[in-house]
Amino acid sequence: MLLLLLLGLGLGLFAVLPRTGPPATVSPSPYQYQWLAGPERPEGLYRLDSSPAETGRSSEPPHLAIFTFQPIAVNRADVRTLAFLPGIGPTLAQRIVDHRESKGFFASNEDLLQVRGIGPKTLERIRPQITID
Repeated sequence: MLLLLLLGLGLGLFAVLPRTGPPATVSPSPYQYQWLAGPERPEGLYRLDSSPAETGRSSEPPHLAIFTFQPIAVNRADVRTLAFLPGIGPTLAQRIVDHRESKGFFASNEDLLQVRGIGPKTLERIRPQITID
């Protein structure tokens, strides 16, 4: 019970404390994000390790990404994953994926402004929760 109270307090503080400065630069992520469901795991958003040959590491088992508090990699995320971002529903998430597939990977956060429906306010709202890799 005490653990749940402390977790709730920590999440509450995380939500209300002001964030200062630009988000930290994130090195290219060796992970992909995918919505998975099956008898061996609960349905949810999972962070998957890229192939060990690409990363030079041993493969990690998939785990729920929603609990990692790590930014979502826009260039690797599927539609269901992108729809978790605030202000991004399934339609806008599909536009992001379509844009990425037709024009290539996003080089910076600002490239998302080229997607119809994403303006400066939406970009600022999702900026702390995304990474470009």
